[in-house]
Amino acid sequence: MDMTFLIADSNRYELGELGYTDELDLEMNGDDSKNNDFELAIARSSDSLRHIGIGGYVYAPGTAYGGCIEESDATSNEKVIYYRGFNWLGLLTADVVEPPGGQDYRTFSGEANACIAEMTEHTLGGMFTASTEDSGIIIKSYQARYCTVLEALQKMLKTAGARLNIETVQEEGMFRIRLSAVPIRNLCEDVTYNEDNRINLRIQDMRWGFNHLICLGRGELKDRLVVHLYLQPNGSVGRTQYYQGFRERKAIYDYSSAQSEEDLVEKGTERLLDICSYKNMEVTVEDVDLAIGDIVGGKDIATGVSLQKPIIKKILKLQKGSVSIEYRVEGEN
Repeated sequence: MDMTFLIADSNRYELGELGYTDELDLEMNGDDSKNNDFELAIARSSDSLRHIGIGGYVYAPGTAYGGCIEESDATSNEKVIYYRGFNWLGLLTADVVEPPGGQDYRTFSGEANACIAEMTEHTLGGMFTASTEDSGIIIKSYQARYCTVLEALQKMLKTAGARLNIETVQEEGMFRIRLSAVPIRNLCEDVTYNEDNRINLRIQDMRWGFNHLICLGRGELKDRLVVHLYLQPNGSVGRTQYYQGFRERKAIYDYSSAQSEEDLVEKGTERLLDICSYKNMEVTVEDVDLAIGDIVGGKDIATGVSLQKPIIKKILKLQKGSVSIEYRVEGEN
């Protein structure tokens, strides 16, 4: 995939391009609790060192890829210097949506791009700008309270069947990060990825996970609080058993500090989803750029295992001027 990465100073003015030997590893996650950062490896002999420094930026114009350099790591006997920092999604996790004084929530309603503009107006000194175009997407009274801007944006747009679009745009020698709302794309209607598409496709179908969790709360012996949770065929967790006989797999979850049955169920549900069966897909392609939130499908011809899920993670790697992007989808039980 052809992509040019530029270097900018702390005022976001372009200084030059990354060199052929410079390497970039950038990870983007839809979950704001996961890593949204990058690592840049610059050889001591690279011309890029004239421009690179803490407080500067690296980015690819017209794309969602870029970040702020906030760490340097140099060892005297090594030929490479490492620079790290948040990418654009990571920076959106560095601000919080707070309710106005005297109110329980901050509420957003109306055209989606206008709601994005309202939410990000003061985020990081105006570094983010929202598209002024009418997206045709309407937000109906979305409420947020003490969550990151990234979480609020994604949840708000998802209520309207939309996702966040990020574009790094050049304006008179400097760049800004433009945010907009776009409909979620179901790319399964266009293509299902498999090994015949000349891509690297990995599909895991793990069926030896647990589907019945016995949750132990407070109390002793016969007086102890016990809750049984069961995995359902659609991947949800309920109180009705589905898998029985040979297909039943039991595990114990000891949570004696549970404050209530509701607390035990909540934590037990999280635990069961961590240890249950799942399907997972990783796709690495070089000729297409997909977005977090888009729905893709993959099929392994030999095993017959197929999967349709939204993209939740992207890993971009730049090596010797060549860009590859690995995609990971939401796990399926």
